[in-house]
Amino acid sequence: MRKRLKKISFGLVAVGLSLTLLLTAAIPVSQAGSDEKVVKVGLAIALSGALANTGQGALALKDYIDYANERHIIPGVRLDLRWIDVGRAPIVDAMTAHKRFVEWGEMIELGYLLDTNEILAPKLPKEEIPFVSVVPYTQHLLNKPVPWTFGGFSSAQDYFSVGVKWFVGNWSEERPAKIGFIGYDQAPVHRGVEGMKALIQDYGPNVAEFVGLEVVPFLGVLDTSVEWLRLANRGADLIMCLACGASEHVLIKDCARLGILEGGTTVIDCGECIEDAVMVTGGSANGWYVVKGFHSALERNVLENVPEMNEVLSTAMKCRDWGGEGLRGLKTHGLYVLGWICASVAIEGIRVAAEKVGPENLSGRAIREGLASIENFDIGLTSPITMSDDKPYYFDEACVYRIEGEEMILVESGIPIRRKWLSTWIKG
Repeated sequence: MRKRLKKISFGLVAVGLSLTLLLTAAIPVSQAGSDEKVVKVGLAIALSGALANTGQGALALKDYIDYANERHIIPGVRLDLRWIDVGRAPIVDAMTAHKRFVEWGEMIELGYLLDTNEILAPKLPKEEIPFVSVVPYTQHLLNKPVPWTFGGFSSAQDYFSVGVKWFVGNWSEERPAKIGFIGYDQAPVHRGVEGMKALIQDYGPNVAEFVGLEVVPFLGVLDTSVEWLRLANRGADLIMCLACGASEHVLIKDCARLGILEGGTTVIDCGECIEDAVMVTGGSANGWYVVKGFHSALERNVLENVPEMNEVLSTAMKCRDWGGEGLRGLKTHGLYVLGWICASVAIEGIRVAAEKVGPENLSGRAIREGLASIENFDIGLTSPITMSDDKPYYFDEACVYRIEGEEMILVESGIPIRRKWLSTWIKG
């Protein structure tokens, strides 16, 4: 009997201790001896599946939030990030993740999955949750009368046309430049082609002509020889390229094997996944040009020319297990810089909001107002950032690089990115 009572008493003690631990864990940190206002941030991230390589770069979104907390970038505010891996089925799982974030009480959400952002956009005004992303703006992201989504570029149509504009501006032959496009079967490709065709049409047939679009699968790409040769046989002087991960690796390798550049064709990549592909494919990308809205980690002498990159690198080395490779590790995960910029913009929006209404009065609506009030925010990795209700994106200019070895050589910077398409959508 005594043994039985002793067992029961031990069991009650164990239950009591468990309840105590659970109750303690349930206390918000802001109420556990801290006067800071807690701002909850949601992030749907693909760390598995076909998009896992992009997720490695998106980890910068998480790391920058830790960085901001450590340095108390927003006085009186602590950022609480909750992330969910949606790599298994990005669109479906990201929708579920968003619902969980809303129930949790998020005030702002970060992301980089274009299709998911477009599906969520109509819900955001009612939920009063601003969304900050790295993707180009689209008509589907536009909320009226004010934006609740803030993206990286004015539109895929205008951003992906920068390479065409730069090439035609440097074209010296007395015949129209022939321009083609090759890319994976994703929405940005088709929107980019739409913008390029419109720009070429504006130039007129005596200046440039579009000679074809070649689309390769997003997954399972083994060979792209036919697509490259079709465009080469049509006499393409310029082939624009957009892909990511394995599909881009195959495109780069096949381009080199077929001697496309040696045949006199210029290739310009207009995406953000090229950097990890450069490191994976070795010298196969030599001679390619790249359009970017920000400084690349592969830029020659980047730590000397862009001092702010040192802070990105030191944070990445502290937070990421990249085999102690230092700058090479950051170069292998080039999207990390883009994720860092996106998170910087989001945190600056919260900081501006806190200055306006006070940390204790922060809300999703207040943060939206803060994001739309960012002025001349200079983080050194891109041109100073200003956003507003009429300009819900942060990259205004682009750079053109040339790939040599495992480095990018800056060819031209300060190229304005048009906002023709977004202006039309806002007025429409």
